[in-house]
Amino acid sequence: MANRRFEMYELRQILVRMRFGDSDRALAKAGLIGRPKAKALRRLAEGKGWLDPARPLPEDAVLAEALPQPRQRSSSVSSVEPFRDKVEQWVAQEIPCRAIHQVLKREHQYTGSYSSVYRFVQSVKPSQPKATMPLEFAAGDAAQIDFGSGPELIDMETGEVVKTWFFLMTLCWSRHQYAEIVLDQKVPTWLECHRRAFEWFGGVPQKLIIDNAKCAITRACRRDPVVQRAYAEYAEGYGFKIDALPPRQPQMKGRVESGIKYLKTGFLPLREFRDVTDANRQLQAWILEWAKVKVHRDCHVQFEKCLYSVPFKLIGQSLWLKATPVTVRIYRDHELAAVHSRHFKPGSRSSIDDHLPPEAIAWKMRDPQWCLQQSENIGASCHQLIRTLFADRVLDNLRAAQGVIRLRDKYGGRRLEAACQRALSYNNPRYRTVKTILEKGLEQHPSAQLAFDTLADSYTGQGRFCRDTKSLLKH
Repeated sequence: MANRRFEMYELRQILVRMRFGDSDRALAKAGLIGRPKAKALRRLAEGKGWLDPARPLPEDAVLAEALPQPRQRSSSVSSVEPFRDKVEQWVAQEIPCRAIHQVLKREHQYTGSYSSVYRFVQSVKPSQPKATMPLEFAAGDAAQIDFGSGPELIDMETGEVVKTWFFLMTLCWSRHQYAEIVLDQKVPTWLECHRRAFEWFGGVPQKLIIDNAKCAITRACRRDPVVQRAYAEYAEGYGFKIDALPPRQPQMKGRVESGIKYLKTGFLPLREFRDVTDANRQLQAWILEWAKVKVHRDCHVQFEKCLYSVPFKLIGQSLWLKATPVTVRIYRDHELAAVHSRHFKPGSRSSIDDHLPPEAIAWKMRDPQWCLQQSENIGASCHQLIRTLFADRVLDNLRAAQGVIRLRDKYGGRRLEAACQRALSYNNPRYRTVKTILEKGLEQHPSAQLAFDTLADSYTGQGRFCRDTKSLLKH
């Protein structure tokens, strides 16, 4: 285990899997750890008693102290070092690593791997953390639109260099994009780009968020902007409303602003175009090829209304998704994070258990059969109480049953069995009842029902101070 540094949460996940009976081969197949390292870890865990399900997992500090420290790698000169000046210039221009690797191979006969380029770029890239506050939109609610400077192209007829512009429309909810390279920002071009974008998406958003381009807004104002007449008629005809942002407030349409920047840094660098038609052909193919997605708290990303799981350590991060008609591949920069079969039905979910955190895996694997088996090992009363929980016709008591079994870790099996017996005697087989009995130590006391039954058995029918009718009438 000396060649790779495992994070503590990875080790804890592996130990959980070992507790549930996963073999070294199964762990290796899941990509969690190699078989030799799994064998060494299992030997250590058995010696320390970490695989006993009745005991809690060791703390991170205990794990770190017991495991051997990884060997330090010897320092070496990067294969990208001869191209340092060029790479630093490209990094300053915010050109992505993949484009840098491609141009090094194509123009400088570089034979190294992409990983080498990525590590070198990270070493020379300045750290500039940014903070943003996301806005929330419903599906089909709004789209953001903007123009951005595009590549300079050669006019095939005149041979002159002409300036171009990116037109970009981004749906606020899904962040799906329509992009096009145009030669001007005139009103007819603006309107035609809208029409082609609506055809691309197959619908029209309820609201379009724009800045103050002259082809759309003739007088910019925070509260009373004036819309260009043709654009106003166009909006009325298509049934969308125009939300013209206040002047000098580009952050209010951050989705499309970041999209323009992404086009310039991700698509544009180191490409060659014959004309506008060729540039748009490459642009459309590039947009269809990749999508940027964010990992939600449930360890899934969303693509075209379908959900795909990724390792839980990537929660909150933005990843790249490449979709084909049959597969979906998700990348963290250059590293493949997950592969799924492609789904098309809205709401479909593709989940891999190994992507979930250890506690979620443990909860998922501790099904009713597991609970019943564990309760039977504890005792007859505990087994009966668990069966009663699962027999409820209204509540799904899986969490309650898991909670009852988990009390064994803190109070021991003998006390838990006695507490379950007391809860059953009061006809109150609930998790809260068992927990309260254990917390107050009431499982050692005889139950009131048992005391009443004992008293009833010894009752002879003659009270101590009771007299019959004849003795009362004598007086």
